[in-house]
Order: sequence, then structure tokens, then C-alpha cells
Amino acid sequence: MCYRSNTRAVRKLWGTSTGENLTNRYGDSMMIPIPTDPEAQLEIVKAGRAYADSILLQPLREIGGILADQLGHWKQMNQVRCLAKTRKYMEEKGVNPSKLLPNVFVPLIEEAGNTDDETLSDMFARLLASHLDPSSEHEVHPAFAKVLGQLSPFDSLVLKAVDDSDRCRAKAKKEPGLGDQLQPVTNDEVVNLVKQLHPKSVTRTRIRLSLTNLERLGLCDDDALWLSLAPKGGRGNGWSTTIFGRRFLSACSEPGTYWWDEREKERQEAEDKSWERQQRQNERRDAFNKGIRATRN
Repeated sequence: MCYRSNTRAVRKLWGTSTGENLTNRYGDSMMIPIPTDPEAQLEIVKAGRAYADSILLQPLREIGGILADQLGHWKQMNQVRCLAKTRKYMEEKGVNPSKLLPNVFVPLIEEAGNTDDETLSDMFARLLASHLDPSSEHEVHPAFAKVLGQLSPFDSLVLKAVDDSDRCRAKAKKEPGLGDQLQPVTNDEVVNLVKQLHPKSVTRTRIRLSLTNLERLGLCDDDALWLSLAPKGGRGNGWSTTIFGRRFLSACSEPGTYWWDEREKERQEAEDKSWERQQRQNERRDAFNKGIRATRN
């Protein structure tokens, strides 16, 4: 492939051949193809390295060790795809990215290189964007990258099924009379939910194995069993995402689209109002006590 063809391939992915003003021009589609010509791929890797340097607080002189040949061709392309998506997300939001320390960036981009699945790649890109966004960087735990790196594409599907169930249950609880009729989400219910999302043949064993992994990672759990064994008994919710799991999904989603974000906002507003109310009560009490002491004196 000639240099002109290489340049066109780089511009198609990044917008320019130099790594400056990198703008992904794929519109709504996140299926970012990678050219097969080695020279064109080298140009794309250089552009990816330029963007990596631009978002690192301390640019790595050996960044080529992350995005170059020692990790292999396949891993390189996965990492570059993740960076290209992240760049697109940040430009769409019009956000000036924060600078990242290598101890945050390196584990994340290494984990992102281990998958070519589009769903997981999107999640890695969203997670990196959450780290770079000044409005959300303090809500993203560094462990999220390692957690995401231990999910299979099927795990992400099962997690989505459990989380969708949580969202529907949360909505139903707001309706009068519906909350008391909700039953715990059992293994069988999760199987049915997954089959709705994944029409292809899936076995119960595979789904249960995935649930075990999600539970191990702290993303979801089944409280029905241990609540039934508790002294006071109880039904519980069955399988549901944990608070850690919801924070994780929020960080890996497009900002403002995750259902729990709105509930968290409402909860935070309620806590703020409660704190302000308590402060006013304390101020009135202090003023009253001060008046009593002044009268006695």
C-alpha cells in the first residue's frame, strides 16, 4: 500500500494522519475497522500513541511498549480501537480530558487489549472516558478496569439481564400495590431473561457459571437464600446488581443513560436536604441556648 493509501486509512480511523485533532468520523456506528496493511496499521498505532501521550499526566517514553509489537499485533489493534472510541466520546461531549497517571492508564489499556468483542471494547472506552471526564473521574474506582478485564462477552450479557430486572423492579416499586407482588429473581428467572437477550441456544449451566463469576467479582449477588436462613426470615430480591456493580455499570455507560444514576441523584438530593434541615435545627437550638444563657447572666 502506498503512503497516500496509508494516510487515507489513518484519516478514516482518526481523522488525521498526524495524531493531531483526532476526530473519528464514523457517526453513530462504533464498529471501527482496522486496515490489514502493515504500513497503514503502523500509522494508526502512531496516532494512538499520540493520543495516549496527550491524556497522560506523565507521558511514557516507553508507551510503545504498551501499543507496539511486544504485545502483539492483535492486542495493538484492540488498544487502538479503544482509544479511538474514547476520543470520539470525549469530542462528542465537548469535554477537555483530564490528565491520567500511568498507574491508571496502563492497567486499563492493557486489559482493553485483551478483547476484540465490540461490547466489551465499548465498555472499556466508556470507562476510560469516565476517568478522563473531570465531572466523573472521582466516581470511578481504579479496580473497575481489572473487573471488566475478567468479564466475558457472555458475562456482560448476563449482567445486563440482571440489571434490567433491577431497573424494572425499581420502577414497579413506585407503583401502588405492585411492590408487594414482586417475587425474588431466581436462577430460572435469570435463565429466561438471558434467553430473551440471547435467542441462540444457551445452557443453564453456562448461565449459572456466569452468575458465579459475577458474584465473585462483586457485581451481583443472590440475597434470597441467606435471607431465608436469617432468624427473622425474609424473601429478598433474589439476583440483583450490587451497589459496586451499579457504580461499575454507570462508569462503563454513556453519561446520563444509566438508570441508577437518576436514583443516586435523587438520593443525594434527599441527603443534602436532610443535612440542611439538620443544620437549621442545630442553628435554632444554639440560638435558643445562647438566649437562655444571656437571660441568666
